[in-house]
Amino acid sequence: MPTTLIDEARRTRRCGHRAPAFPLPGSAGRRVEKASVRYRATPHGDQLCGGCAFWLGPEAMSGLCSMVEGRVAAGAWCAIWAPR
Repeated sequence: MPTTLIDEARRTRRCGHRAPAFPLPGSAGRRVEKASVRYRATPHGDQLCGGCAFWLGPEAMSGLCSMVEGRVAAGAWCAIWAPR
């Protein structure tokens, strides 16, 4: 069964490994759409994009995520959030 990008992100988080800052093997460089990971502009408790292992941007502003396409806000959240 092929592994999706979200499945791989969840496996990485469960294993306690830091997320890679590049597309995962088999993803063909694709990131997932915000809606598919329930992206929202507000944090989920103390979980926010700026503190996520997948975050690629400066913590004080919008940046990129190694898993979600487009710009993401440091104070946003999505369902594949993983601690740094």
